[in-house]
Order: sequence, then C-alpha cells, then structure tokens
Amino acid sequence: MTSVVDTPLAVERPRTDVVVLRMNRPKQLNAMNAELVDALHAEFDRLEHDTKTRVVVLTGTGRGFCAGLDLGGYGDVPAADGLGNVQAGM
Repeated sequence: MTSVVDTPLAVERPRTDVVVLRMNRPKQLNAMNAELVDALHAEFDRLEHDTKTRVVVLTGTGRGFCAGLDLGGYGDVPAADGLGNVQAGM
C-alpha cells in the first residue's frame, strides 16, 4: 500500500462535495515534476465525471504552495510531436 508520504499528490475528501488536492513534494516546495503533473491530470480527469464534487481545493504540503516547474526532473526537451499531459500542462 502506498502512503501519502510516497505520493506526489494526496487526495482528501473532508466532505462529500469537497475534494482537496495536496501537492506533496515539500522538500522541493511542491515544484512540479512529470509524476506530479501526470497525477494532477489523472485526478482532474476523474473529477470531471464526479457529480458529487462541487469544490476542488488545490494546495501544497509544507511551507510553499508551488515553486513552479522542477527543471531538474525533466532531462532533455521532448520532440514536438506526441506531446502528452505533462507538456500540455505546461
């Protein structure tokens, strides 16, 4: 079982109609890497079809909301063709 500590995105539901998405990379001030961007896209895709959710709160773990893009986590720039969620999210 994966703990919240091991996941880049923690999903909480404090009420039936409220979802809290918590970026969970506090040591990097929640800078977005490919894994976090993919997790956000997957959760937003899921929430798009969730008729119970009325409010989505996006926040970060620790002292920073989000430092932006984690440039160290991407390596070479991908080719323009075949862009996926990660590139579309930037």
